[in-house]
Amino acid sequence: MLNKNPLFAILNRLMNRTQFEQHLRSLPPKAKVLDAGCGTGHNSRYALFLRPDLKITCLDIDPSYKKVVPGETSFVSGDVNRLKFKNESFDAVLCFHLIEHLPAPHQAVGEFRRVLKKGGLIFAEAPNWTCTLLPIGTNFWDDPTHLRPHSKASFAELFKDFSTALLETDEPIMFFIPALYNIPKGGITNLLRKVMSFFGLFRIAVFLIAKKTK
Repeated sequence: MLNKNPLFAILNRLMNRTQFEQHLRSLPPKAKVLDAGCGTGHNSRYALFLRPDLKITCLDIDPSYKKVVPGETSFVSGDVNRLKFKNESFDAVLCFHLIEHLPAPHQAVGEFRRVLKKGGLIFAEAPNWTCTLLPIGTNFWDDPTHLRPHSKASFAELFKDFSTALLETDEPIMFFIPALYNIPKGGITNLLRKVMSFFGLFRIAVFLIAKKTK
């Protein structure tokens, strides 16, 4: 099968990274971006690495992250289920490794759609169910705040009111450019991940790019 070929796995991973970067670069100059569930702000750093002109608002329910997000961003403490922003405030929403923590993800996705401008993009990622079977690094259930992993089918349902440009399983975004996320280079765990990645066996995340069309 083609999709089990190591070369296909490498090309697919490069394609997904390219798709993410191309869509991010397609945003208008000084586009307003919401990094929902920003945590320490690594995804904002990736976005600013590609597009230093972006105006990013980092949002997290934990106000302590204000001290560690990139200085080029603004920070708002808040609940993704009740966003404090006006309708059509943003050109894009980043939603990486947040959905799996939410008891009512449909509500948050509805809020993301509300604050997105027409034609705006959402970039979303969550652990795929396969990471419950592969305890390489951190098993899904090792995080007590995780509620459920996702599949392409569950993402298709969650984001059905958007026009999907890309929906794939892949390595988590943090491994696209590991240095930006402080991923250790050495160790047996990292070596195993790289070997599994080469053979296309480390596709433990569901990744989506979609557009608000109406």
